[in-house]
Amino acid sequence: MNRKKEDMSKETFNQALSLINRDILWKNFNNSVVELHSFGEALLLGDKLFYYLDRMKEEEIPWSLSTNGILFGDVKFDTKLLSYDGFLEISVENINLKITLDEKHKKINNFLKLHKELNSNLIIYIISYGNVDYNKLEGNYIKLYYNLHTWSENDVPYNTCKFLNDDFFTIQSNGNIVSCCVDAEGETNFGTVFNPTFKHNKRWRKCDTCLGGLKK
Repeated sequence: MNRKKEDMSKETFNQALSLINRDILWKNFNNSVVELHSFGEALLLGDKLFYYLDRMKEEEIPWSLSTNGILFGDVKFDTKLLSYDGFLEISVENINLKITLDEKHKKINNFLKLHKELNSNLIIYIISYGNVDYNKLEGNYIKLYYNLHTWSENDVPYNTCKFLNDDFFTIQSNGNIVSCCVDAEGETNFGTVFNPTFKHNKRWRKCDTCLGGLKK
């Protein structure tokens, strides 16, 4: 990704919250949520992450958050994270070259053990895109297997792109509003959270990630 790596500012985050249509939220896990992730690893924010989760709690907006779990292990941080209500997706396959799969399993298991000890209400999903030995993961979690998929017009049923059909958008760290989560580089432009220019989402390119599905 060529786009500058940066954290979303509190000002941008709060402005983004003001644009949310509470009646039409993203459907995930059979629940309506705002997903607090697109690209990047949210736990890299450290304690700053809790400001955003506190704001979601204050605004009573349900949320989900994705992590690869590599940064689990700080008991104080993990305990604080487990004090929130929400959905935490832990992706097993995203393996950092500096950590083995066994080491990652250990980190996740320690987090799941703490989850049980604290009687946490945080709902945990273990995300798999391939073969995962769930026998190596112990704790209270829900298995979720993601097959290779597309929300494009080539999918079945016809034209199932949620971003296109339901006018969902992605807000990037700099406040830019883009067409969907696939647009890592910010190729589309629907203004910013401080000056939105969109009315409806629209087809924007032949998307290779969606198997060439979205027609120009």
